[in-house]
Amino acid sequence: MSNFIPNELKIIVPRYPPWITKPLKAMLKRKNRFFKNYKRHGYKLVDKARLDNFRKECQEAVETAKLTYLSNMGNKLNNPNTTQKYYWKIINKVMNKCKAPKIPPLLTSNEFIRSCKEKAKLFTDFFSQQCKPVINDSVLPNFNYLNNEKIEHIPIENEDIISLIRKLNPNKANGSDGISGQMLILCDDSVILPLRIIFNNILSTAVYPDMWKLANVTPIFKKGDKQLTKNYRPISLLPICGKILEKIIFNNLYNHLTTHNLITKNQSGFRPGDSTTNQLIDLVDEIHHAFDSTKSLEVRAVFLHISEAFDKVWH
Repeated sequence: MSNFIPNELKIIVPRYPPWITKPLKAMLKRKNRFFKNYKRHGYKLVDKARLDNFRKECQEAVETAKLTYLSNMGNKLNNPNTTQKYYWKIINKVMNKCKAPKIPPLLTSNEFIRSCKEKAKLFTDFFSQQCKPVINDSVLPNFNYLNNEKIEHIPIENEDIISLIRKLNPNKANGSDGISGQMLILCDDSVILPLRIIFNNILSTAVYPDMWKLANVTPIFKKGDKQLTKNYRPISLLPICGKILEKIIFNNLYNHLTTHNLITKNQSGFRPGDSTTNQLIDLVDEIHHAFDSTKSLEVRAVFLHISEAFDKVWH
């Protein structure tokens, strides 16, 4: 990319609101020129009249652009085809909420850490400690196979790779390797062969590239005191090529599990076409049936919350 794609560094100052378009910026600059001429010519009445008229025109144009922008946002919110992620993106944008706020001074050992480098090291130590499994004397029970079908081989076809590349969102951020989704989309089928060779080598040797294990981690505030590291959770941006391999493996595993009925029907999370909302509806329905039944005198429920469940799993 650095050798063959022309590029230049542009500094963008987020001074203007989103409804200030390029023509409006030109109008505002022209209004400033009118004011400078009015001041330079000794505050003449002719210049003042022209400035006042154009200033009023600018105000009307800005108000119209603002109303149009907010109306478009409202139409997108009312559109039933708007995805849940995009819906909340619009809400946060209108309410001027930022997902990655500035990190305040962090309190550790009765001392406030203000240096950005020291904050990053503090978060690195905390997040890495959260991902270490607890070592104890527990042993796994003996498992019985539910059927005789096993996954001996995960095929990687050219069609699988190119379809995933063409589904990439070019606006998503890239991982630590610097390869963006836009770059992969531009390369298209010319990167299929090298990616297929790398993927097959990973599966045959069981050696995963070290570069694909690196992630750009952003701490996101959850709740409580913003000056405590324990109140933040990490968001990791992984290399896109590694995520393509993960998706191919997932598709093969998921097809195997669903084909042989190895996933319980009570599993609602992380399943295409299903959601935990359906699980909640089913739970509420069971409770109502229990209340309405003449045989039942009470309803009992046990809820388990496992803290940092995924981070502590010994993969």
